[in-house]
Amino acid sequence: MAVNIKELKAGNAYTENNDLFLCISNEQNKQGRLSGKYMVKRKNMRTSAITEVSYNPTAKVDIALIEKEKCNIYMIQEICLFSWIMKHMNK
Repeated sequence: MAVNIKELKAGNAYTENNDLFLCISNEQNKQGRLSGKYMVKRKNMRTSAITEVSYNPTAKVDIALIEKEKCNIYMIQEICLFSWIMKHMNK
């Protein structure tokens, strides 16, 4: 689902050139009579690199839908214990 760059808010995830980004901030820079540019501070979700990119006001990006769930710490401990047991049984 493509949306205009003006509608991109902090916390939204989007894709560009097969990379997944998280928008940290989106600000409009307008100088005099010229049409403004949008400065987007973004975080690459794969490499954790933070970059600042400028877009034209007519640019469109594809919004990514990401589901977040809280993880139970007990479940993580059980998974670690199980994998440790299986690792040592296969020796």
